[in-house]
Amino acid sequence: MLLLGVMLLVGAGCAKDVPQSSVDMQYFYAESSALHTVAADSIQRFAVKVETYAQQNPQAKADPLWPEIIDNIKSAAQGANIHFVITIDTEWEGEIEIYF
Repeated sequence: MLLLGVMLLVGAGCAKDVPQSSVDMQYFYAESSALHTVAADSIQRFAVKVETYAQQNPQAKADPLWPEIIDNIKSAAQGANIHFVITIDTEWEGEIEIYF
């Protein structure tokens, strides 16, 4: 009985140390998990939605689900044969920003 009580205390202490994902990130994760079943344009729209959210909420990239969401997007994009093409005008002398 004492061992079980100690295990429960240790387990409870560990749960507090794990950062919790926001509701929005949980939603994005659930949606990203189903990306392999949708069309390529839907994958692209979802990727833009996630990137826009991250730009408006920079803390999103620190969320524990962020890497998994990005991996799901990349995996779905590869499965849908989405390729990124970057064309750079060499005559342009201004600043170039590339977003993925």
